[in-house]
Amino acid sequence: MAINYAKFFAPAVLATGAAVVRYTMPLTPGTILLRGGRVSLTNTTAASVTPTLYAVPNGGSPVPGNVFFNLPIGPLQTVLVDVPVLGPGDTLQDKCDTATAVTIQAMAGGLFS
Repeated sequence: MAINYAKFFAPAVLATGAAVVRYTMPLTPGTILLRGGRVSLTNTTAASVTPTLYAVPNGGSPVPGNVFFNLPIGPLQTVLVDVPVLGPGDTLQDKCDTATAVTIQAMAGGLFS
């Protein structure tokens, strides 16, 4: 079994509207899994905001059935969120109800195959 640690994505600001693909799992090897994934979400504003994170299966769309985080974050607060196990071609997608309010950053996780 191989374990690869890498920076999955650069810190970014969540957008409003449609969900944005933040990270796409490699398709090969076909047994690859993201395990132990964790992200931080930081509200940089003076008001509560609600980000939404999706674990989208390969070829799927961000729908209510694959939401894994959708809770308000208070002003100037950071929360750590565990990411579900992702398989080949799966994506991590995100959006927020308020523009330029939340920064997402990869904190942990490894690719196992």
